[in-house]
Amino acid sequence: MINQNRLQQDTDQPVLEHLAELRRRLIVIVASVIVLTAVIYTKAFLIVEILKRSVGNEGLDLAFFSLTGAFVLRVKLSFIASLVALSPLIGYQLLAFIGPGLTVKERKVLLSAVVYMVPCFVLGVILSYAVVVPSVLRVLLTYGNSYMKAALSGEEYISFIAMLCVVFGLVFTLPFPLIALGKLGLLRSSWMKKARFTIVFSVLVGEGLLAADITSVVLLAVPLILIYEISLRVVIRMEKRREAASQ
Repeated sequence: MINQNRLQQDTDQPVLEHLAELRRRLIVIVASVIVLTAVIYTKAFLIVEILKRSVGNEGLDLAFFSLTGAFVLRVKLSFIASLVALSPLIGYQLLAFIGPGLTVKERKVLLSAVVYMVPCFVLGVILSYAVVVPSVLRVLLTYGNSYMKAALSGEEYISFIAMLCVVFGLVFTLPFPLIALGKLGLLRSSWMKKARFTIVFSVLVGEGLLAADITSVVLLAVPLILIYEISLRVVIRMEKRREAASQ
């Protein structure tokens, strides 16, 4: 009976330790997000001014159409900015949690992917803000201005720009998880070829539903297809090297 109790304790302890560690790391992430959101909230109007300049019109007037509209917009913007700013910390906490369960090779590959993903996400956001967003907004704002004047909701306007920047940032990070999984042998080029149309089409449909305009979908389609094809070629090349090394 004593031996059975010890065996049961030995089996349960790792699980309890993992749950306790997961709780600690989630607390760190949530507390960091709350604190940074509160800090950014006090200066959120500066972010609004920067986003308003994306169409080259600093005098653009935005409005809110509900009593809580301005407050909700400020909280939402602060929350998104804190998530982006804390993404390296969040990534580190996740890696530190799953790291002990991985092999040395898996940890190196995963760490390399994360290291490259962060600057590529930032690059995607900058390109979106500097090139894509102004193009999309000019088309949308000039459409129908001969017989109507735009009265823009601040919440809708800021959410639209933030969503576009985040989506483009995520698309630019796409090659690294695909290549990392291919390098570990968890992703085959044959599957990528079969899923090519489904993945690209799903992302573009999602972008179309969120942005509700065809311009952003077209602008997203070119880099998305190009990035996916480059990732596929890299995975194919790694498979050939692996097969040659095994012979």
